[in-house]
Amino acid sequence: IMRNTLLPVIIVVGGFLTLTIPVFASTLYLTTPNSQVVVGQEFPVAIRLNIADQKVNAFSAYVSYPSDSLEVERIDPSGTFSISAEESISDGEVKITKGNISPVSGDNTVATLIVKSKKAGSISLGFLTGSAVPSATDNSDTLTDNTSLTVSATGSSDNGGDQNNSVSNEH
Repeated sequence: IMRNTLLPVIIVVGGFLTLTIPVFASTLYLTTPNSQVVVGQEFPVAIRLNIADQKVNAFSAYVSYPSDSLEVERIDPSGTFSISAEESISDGEVKITKGNISPVSGDNTVATLIVKSKKAGSISLGFLTGSAVPSATDNSDTLTDNTSLTVSATGSSDNGGDQNNSVSNEH
């Protein structure tokens, strides 16, 4: 009799152990089309959100930058999310929080920073603590990765700059 009751318990417990719990993941990352950045000239830095196999209604992207090397001129709010809750530029930090009534998925540009380098050198932008991408179903934070951007600026707007500029993305 003991054998007959133990087998169903083992099957039930084993079944629970093999359940797959979905892991939702999203990534915030920065991109720029400009491979040649000249001191004093504006260039765009897109804030992109890749939402893998899920839907979200909002995001918060808090971006840091060296204010001695880079100036954020403005935020172009056009992107996938239509409701703006927060947009601020302060010394070395940009905060953007936006939402949407309908859930969003896929890989999307969520805002664009219009920036200008102040001096030659390597300039890194990255995401700060507080950046988040809540799930549309349970509000859990789905943000699992973010990618920084490093731009190499040379020359000046007066002399046309150097042609040896580069852009790289780093995890």
